[in-house]
Order: sequence, then structure tokens, then C-alpha cells
Amino acid sequence: MDQALLSTHIHFYNVASYTIKKDGDYQKIEVHIGDIVEIALVENESGFASVDAIIKHRGNDEQDYVFIYITWFEDISRQDELLLCPIYQLQKDTNHSWYRIHPISTVKSTSEVLFVHNCDSRCTADHHETSNFKYIQNNFLFTAI
Repeated sequence: MDQALLSTHIHFYNVASYTIKKDGDYQKIEVHIGDIVEIALVENESGFASVDAIIKHRGNDEQDYVFIYITWFEDISRQDELLLCPIYQLQKDTNHSWYRIHPISTVKSTSEVLFVHNCDSRCTADHHETSNFKYIQNNFLFTAI
């Protein structure tokens, strides 16, 4: 379905938070620019993305709607040889195969995802090479008891 924004009342934010009720419990979700989040897709599938912008738009019905502009992580079907964690690649700006604007409500509330830049010889201790789009998914997250 093609749609257009008819109103020019668009505002950008660095952070947005909201509360949802799930299974009788309230959960607060907070999203910052630069966060890596899990996005709910169709049929219980999900994908990972980096949040590039948070946008509030006032609709023609005078309601406010919050969207996120994201860059998708693409699974390149490779694993790091030492860590045995999957390697992902950030979608390039020229790749428009997946939509980049989504309602903020598509961010999964259980999104405890951590990606680490997969540094190469061009990276230094103070700077990650921006032309290197590869990241390693950290599968070693755990809850201390």
C-alpha cells in the first residue's frame, strides 16, 4: 500500500519510551538513536536493526504517531571462527529491499541484543572504520544470579 505524509508537522527525537501491557504486566520500552533492536515482522519472524532516527508525526486525525527509521542487519550466513557467533552486515544505504520506517511498536520488548563491530585491520582502538559494515552478534549474554 502506498501512502504519503500530508502534514509537515514532523519532529525528531533522540529517545522515546512507552509502556505496554503484556500478560497482565506492564513493560517500559525505551529506544535511543544508535540502539540495536529486534523488530517484529510477520508470522512470528523478527530481524535486527540499528535505530537511525525517531520521528513523531501528527496525523490528519490530530493523533501523534511515533516511527523509527532503521538500518537493517543482514544475516550473511557466516560465523566468527573463534567465537562461533553469527556475523551480520549492516544494510547499505543503496539497498532498499526492506522498508526502513516502522511504527515504534514493532520494537520487541524482550530485545536484549548486543552486536560488536567486527573490526578489521583498518580499525583502531579509537575509531571503527565506517566502510566496514560487519558486526558479530554477541551470544554470550546471560543474567547473573
